[in-house]
Amino acid sequence: MCREEWRCRQAVGSPKLRPLTSRFAAPAVAGAAALLKQYWPRLGGKEISRILLDTATDLGAPGVDQVYGVGLLDIEKAMKAQAPASSFAAADAVLTRFSSLTLSAPFGGSAAAATLGRQTGEMTVFDRYGRDFAMTGSSGVRARGSGLLAGAMLAPTDAPWRMAQADAARMGFATNVGAHSASRPGVPAVVSFSPTAGQQVTFATNIAVGGGSGLSGSALRGIASMPVGSMSSWSAGGWSASFSSGTSRDGRLRQQTVSFAMPFGVGLKMSELVERGQLLGMRGDAGLGLGGARTTLATLIYRRELVGIDLTARATASSTRAEGGSDLLRFQGRLLGSAFSLEGARGLFGGRATLGLSSPLRVERARAVLLAPVSFDLVSGALTTRRIATDLTPDARELDLELGWSIALSRTASLRLGVAHAFDAGHVAGASDTASFVTIAIR
Repeated sequence: MCREEWRCRQAVGSPKLRPLTSRFAAPAVAGAAALLKQYWPRLGGKEISRILLDTATDLGAPGVDQVYGVGLLDIEKAMKAQAPASSFAAADAVLTRFSSLTLSAPFGGSAAAATLGRQTGEMTVFDRYGRDFAMTGSSGVRARGSGLLAGAMLAPTDAPWRMAQADAARMGFATNVGAHSASRPGVPAVVSFSPTAGQQVTFATNIAVGGGSGLSGSALRGIASMPVGSMSSWSAGGWSASFSSGTSRDGRLRQQTVSFAMPFGVGLKMSELVERGQLLGMRGDAGLGLGGARTTLATLIYRRELVGIDLTARATASSTRAEGGSDLLRFQGRLLGSAFSLEGARGLFGGRATLGLSSPLRVERARAVLLAPVSFDLVSGALTTRRIATDLTPDARELDLELGWSIALSRTASLRLGVAHAFDAGHVAGASDTASFVTIAIR
């Protein structure tokens, strides 16, 4: 923008400007008028002169004087929307109301937030002269990440007096505690006994429900923090059945899981997720009316040993029913999703190595109707809206490649290390994430 000083006074009986020093002022006035006409062709001479007069910077005595006229030509101010300051705050509040949404990884995270932000976070505003301007809200649609869980592998260990000992007796039964029990997130209280020969019953509490053992974690890591709860299981002759239930630390998610396994390597796991105040991790202000969601997941598991490698494959399908909603956002029908993983493990260098490829939960269908702002009059406060039908399905799919190795150093010590790389992290095309860890547990 340019700014040039000029002096003028209003001509008697005419709204036009009569410069006192036309040799210097006329080009500036003509240029400013042409610029306004270029951006808003429907403006006439009267409107243009009014804008230039109202936006001029007053010099000298207040008002029009004989020395400075109406003051200093301010082209930058003339090109901006002119309205009461409170009206701009009101317009920003309107955009905030329509875009007060936080998207989770199953919907595509930051990529979906950018797409929705263009639909609900922008609108046209009209100033007191009827000119139109594009306005973007100060706070747009946000995204919640779901990176690889390196932090979960580096948790502090408990003091010796709090550690569960593998050979300790609990109520007369032998405990079943793994080598990594000293890690704070996984310090379970486990009781295992055999009611009859060939059968085993196990009860555990303070365990991670549905959590993974590596950096990739659970297929549900993009929804909420890992649920913690209890588990009971029965096994005999290659058959097994278990039930687990847990709640996330923030109380927004409750998960219940029933699983079965058969001797020939096939297993089935059914899970139910009950969310409060969110939908597959998506959250919003009270105006959006996201009361919660109920999700059913079915996972088919197949295990087999092939050329000395223990292979485990999992395929998950989900169906989600949204609860609540409002005129601002309402889902149509159920939301469908999927996840999968493939892992191989075998002995290596005296320990056990694992190599896995997995993909966390991704929404495959999420049809919704949004109410988006179209225009807002900064003077009258009149708002125009429209309804947009959209599908919040991500354009990409995250793939996590992970390599790990663990070894027992002694009866009371173990070493674990691993590295993982996420392609199209968060179901965002081109995004990536890398994490690694080394842990030594000494009990």
